[in-house]
Amino acid sequence: MTKTMFRGMFFNPFSNEDYSLVGLCLFGNDSIARMDTEFPDAVRAVQDAVERATDEDAGVRLALGQQLGHTSGVDAFIDRLHAVLRNRQDSLSAALGGRESEGFKAFFPNGLATYYNLPKREAPAVMRALTQAVNTYSARLDAETKSVLLGLEEEWTRVRGAQQKKMGEVATGKVKKMTAREQLEEALWNACLVVLAKYQGQPEKCLSYFREHLLRELSHAGREEGAEEAEG
Repeated sequence: MTKTMFRGMFFNPFSNEDYSLVGLCLFGNDSIARMDTEFPDAVRAVQDAVERATDEDAGVRLALGQQLGHTSGVDAFIDRLHAVLRNRQDSLSAALGGRESEGFKAFFPNGLATYYNLPKREAPAVMRALTQAVNTYSARLDAETKSVLLGLEEEWTRVRGAQQKKMGEVATGKVKKMTAREQLEEALWNACLVVLAKYQGQPEKCLSYFREHLLRELSHAGREEGAEEAEG
């Protein structure tokens, strides 16, 4: 039966068979990292479903293993970011007029805590703010400090881009173990619903927790691979 837009609201969008189990798992892992501790029950349900799919499917284990390798690069960068800013606190304070100055607070709006255990979903905005602060107060900074701080933005773009590229490259065919898949589909849908319930009427806020392109890219990659196999 054809679904109208209205009818479509009552169907789980993640039950689309074009989405591979790997794609759903990668989408889920990315989403719960963004949801963090704000929606603990939904996060736990998605984690449980991803773990079950990982236990039951070798393709998922392989894909998530590759994802974790690139995630470790992001984690390492965030650790390094904190270390760099910690080591530069005193020199920035001296250059900008003290820790209560407007300039210093541009770099450390919440003190060093700005960079401590930084959630991945907040990192792009924090890095943009850091680059803007460097550009705004560049006349007061020595050449080495400017070079180090501006290099952090470039490094962030590189490591985050590598992770996203790998996630988009990995795709598997349709899943045979539908019970694990159905659990994951339901967990992902419920995660979307709890976000919508809290931020109803704020579509951009809701969308900030999810990256739909992961599903689209993986689905597209899977279809292309299937077509190539059929032609071969």
